[in-house]
Amino acid sequence: MAELTYDLMFPTLYLSGIDLPEGKDVTVTIASVQGEDLPLAGTSKTMAKYTISFSDAKKKLVLNKTNAKAIVAHYGKRAADWVGKPITLYRTTCKLKGKVVPCVRVREPQFREEQE
Repeated sequence: MAELTYDLMFPTLYLSGIDLPEGKDVTVTIASVQGEDLPLAGTSKTMAKYTISFSDAKKKLVLNKTNAKAIVAHYGKRAADWVGKPITLYRTTCKLKGKVVPCVRVREPQFREEQE
């Protein structure tokens, strides 16, 4: 059984850096890209954002410009062209409100050829 932590007590609907294992890439397949109104923490307001859902993962990824640019570099500007394509997610850190926090980044998947 996993150790009980704050993150297990209060799970989120969206993927964050703490959801990914340190030092390990996770390759997933894009199922859809859609706009959503996401709640702003501590307020009753929402903000329109785009999210990506995956055919092989439960949580969605809230799309930011950094990750969108990484996907565009490999699959083009049309979000419809991303569906069915693999991307690799990895955990790193970034600055948020003056603090260094875990975050999710995207890169092109690296597939190893099967060796006989």
